[in-house]
Amino acid sequence: MRRSIPLGSAAATALFAVTILVIAPGCTGEGGEEKVSAESTCGGLSDVAAAALTAITGADRFRPSSQVDVKHFSERATKAAEEESKDSLAFCRIPYRDSEESSSPEVRFTLSDRSEVPPPTEEKVVGEKVFPVALRAVSDTKGADIYFECNAPWTKDKSSSTVIHAELDYEESSKAGMSTLRRNMDILQHVARNVAGELGCENHGDIPERDEPW
Repeated sequence: MRRSIPLGSAAATALFAVTILVIAPGCTGEGGEEKVSAESTCGGLSDVAAAALTAITGADRFRPSSQVDVKHFSERATKAAEEESKDSLAFCRIPYRDSEESSSPEVRFTLSDRSEVPPPTEEKVVGEKVFPVALRAVSDTKGADIYFECNAPWTKDKSSSTVIHAELDYEESSKAGMSTLRRNMDILQHVARNVAGELGCENHGDIPERDEPW
């Protein structure tokens, strides 16, 4: 979900925002390109995350551009953290219509501060669902966010953890109906945990692995 996030001044923490995108059904796309399975997108999805992607998009085959080298991305992310860059880094995009890639779901990471993690809300917000994952995890009808700590060898200040913000965002309406909020988290939780592991975050940033849907 895209929100305005004020930038803090603490030097000990960093934030990355992740963005995921989605594609259309069929075996080949524009120009006759071979499409790939949901499991092959965004660095490799679990069965649960792949099923959620299919539920949201109504597609089961996706453009090859939706495939991502997680190791290469982690190298970009750690370099950005070392440079204290505030630029968000796109992780993957999965267009589900050949001609409308820009409106597809997307996952990103961004450098920030722990003080910018949204505090818990005292009352339930209509159209949002909070999940017991990491520092904060919430989804709505257009995406999801996970904030998690990353205590890793590459962090500059070894006395504290880096904060990472994983973000799933898309413009098209989900086809998953009432289960959309849970399916969004199924996708983002798997992708964020996968990236946290590649970044060397201790205990995968306290993002648990799930073998069943929310």
